Amino acid sequence: VNCQLSIVNSAHAQVNYQQEYKNAKLLFQEGKYNLAMENFKKIIPYDQANDYSQYASFYYAVAAYKQRYYSVSKDMLNQIKMLYPNWEKIEDVNYWLALNLLETGEIFQGIKTLNTLKDKKLQSQAALAKENYIKKIADVETLRMLNEENPKDDILAKALAVNLSKNIASAADREELEKIISDFKLDRNEFIKEAPKSYFKDVYSVALVFPFVINRLDPSPAKKPNQFVLDMYQGILLAKDTLEKQGIKISLRTYDTERSQEKLKSILEKDELKNADLVIGPLLREDNALMQEFSAANKVNTFNPLSNDFDMVRQNPFGFLFQPSYEVLGQKTARYLSEDPLRRKKKCIVFYGSNVRDSVLAWNFITKAEEAGIKIILKQEVFKEESNKITDVLAKATEYDEWKAPSQFTIPKDSLGAIFVASDDPVIYTK
Repeated sequence: VNCQLSIVNSAHAQVNYQQEYKNAKLLFQEGKYNLAMENFKKIIPYDQANDYSQYASFYYAVAAYKQRYYSVSKDMLNQIKMLYPNWEKIEDVNYWLALNLLETGEIFQGIKTLNTLKDKKLQSQAALAKENYIKKIADVETLRMLNEENPKDDILAKALAVNLSKNIASAADREELEKIISDFKLDRNEFIKEAPKSYFKDVYSVALVFPFVINRLDPSPAKKPNQFVLDMYQGILLAKDTLEKQGIKISLRTYDTERSQEKLKSILEKDELKNADLVIGPLLREDNALMQEFSAANKVNTFNPLSNDFDMVRQNPFGFLFQPSYEVLGQKTARYLSEDPLRRKKKCIVFYGSNVRDSVLAWNFITKAEEAGIKIILKQEVFKEESNKITDVLAKATEYDEWKAPSQFTIPKDSLGAIFVASDDPVIYTK
């Protein structure tokens, strides 16, 4: 009788493990990961009657990952690797361990672990995961190091090529990009967009696409509402005369957009414009997208004469800015400061406004200045309504003399070599 009872109890215990596992797995499949973890936890401990310990440990770790409990998940997966190194699902363990490593910033170890996978299905999933995480890396040096450690990894190579193509800063960058394209047989046109080689003509066709709004002009000598457009046109006529005296002939055509996008669309459909050597315009920001699309599609060089925003032409190899971009302004200012032997040895402060333009200008200055060894002691964003903060930083006294006149300030006298203000708001820069 005792023997029979022992057999029944043993069978009952086996059924309990099985049922607990089924319950936990159902909760997992329903996305109730917290409850699933609680149920899996009950059947993780080793028992001769428990055939589900390894699977419970694995799904416990995956459920933890799903809830972003990365350290918990990673610890459990490492425990599985230590206790069951020959388990049939060890490849899956490595896959999820790699995802945890990537999520916690251990990119190099995560990529290395993904690259050890031999299962074809997991390799496919690993490639997708790798692409997803790698595209988040903006630092070109990190991508270079990853490529050095994984020289045959086409996903890493392509990610580096994409990064380099966005900012080819030197001949070395260009050479590196060309080598990656060649080694991994990438589509060159995807990474290097080039305008056709220059060639000379007897007469160059130049089109001005400006908001002249001629139908609103009056013949009076008074200043016109769009006077700056007319002044720019007069300047272009003077430039044309100068060039023709030098033997360069220009056929100048003008088109009036009338401040209307519908009118601009009709102008851009003209065959004569598609055959122009150069288009100058538009002047209005809202017209830029149409013009850049036309320029890229027809391979017509286009100059924006007013904007400093490189994003307006960034995606168009035939689009140019006449004015220096905010990036270049920031970088060149830093270079100018670094070449001044007296100022570069002193400290620098950077104030910048709250819009994107100001941030781009400021951080390009900061990056190049710090690369040149200039010590920036303060980088402060300033909102218009808080402009008094500038005065607080620059003129706040910390000590007074016997006549109660300021003798020491927050920033010691003669300690600054420069103050860089990235803002066109007078409320900020006049401080």
